[in-house]
Amino acid sequence: MNITTPGEHFNSLVEPQKMSNKNIVLVALGIICLVLVGYLFWGQKIALAPTEDTEKNQTTGENNNVDNSNQIVISNQIPGEVALVTEVVMAESGWVAIHDNNNNQPGNILGAYYLPTGSYQGQIIPLLRAMVDGNSYMVVIHQDNGDKVFDYKIDTPTIDQNGLMKTANFEVMALSSRGE
Repeated sequence: MNITTPGEHFNSLVEPQKMSNKNIVLVALGIICLVLVGYLFWGQKIALAPTEDTEKNQTTGENNNVDNSNQIVISNQIPGEVALVTEVVMAESGWVAIHDNNNNQPGNILGAYYLPTGSYQGQIIPLLRAMVDGNSYMVVIHQDNGDKVFDYKIDTPTIDQNGLMKTANFEVMALSSRGE
């Protein structure tokens, strides 16, 4: 029977355990796999359409990117990672996108959400980055090329009969700066 003093016993309890080379390699491979999966999943697409089939009243024929009746109504927002569009009317299925306002031109896209043809009220648009207090943003309706995957290079903003994009500007203000 081995008898140890309290000090020897304490020292044996706090002795650090060494990680084997095999475990280090496994941890490193796991991190690399997670990074690759993250890039493949989030790195190439901004948004995907909802999975349920909610297409109604979709018109047939070529989409020439001309909008005859799209409408957008949005109020000023509070900072956050979602935007609330008060009302949106989609003449054809497409994307409602939130952009930075770059001198009344669409800037970087914060997020987009696919909507089938129809009229919507209180539509929430999830964002990839938060809207910031004091900044100006805009909502833009984009066409969809039919794949229900948002790609800003292909799914361009719709234009009306006058050659103008259908947009709506809004400001982001914290509750305290709105006097509430």
